[in-house]
Amino acid sequence: MKIYGDIRSGNCDKVRFTADYLQRPYQWLEVDSVKGKTRTPEFLRINPQGQVPVVEFDNGRFLAQSNAIMRCIAEG
Repeated sequence: MKIYGDIRSGNCDKVRFTADYLQRPYQWLEVDSVKGKTRTPEFLRINPQGQVPVVEFDNGRFLAQSNAIMRCIAEG
């Protein structure tokens, strides 16, 4: 799984901490929202809302919103 996030974001931290606690393997992809990286055409294809965190699962599906992501990770 890939986690797109900004290290300064508490919502991104929640997702990262959940994955770490549950020992789920992931790749962290830093997206600097302060520098406008969530507003690029490439990122907006991932999440049209232009927000992090976003997770890309191994099946190619994307999921946004930290609480939804944490629940999905916890459910396996």
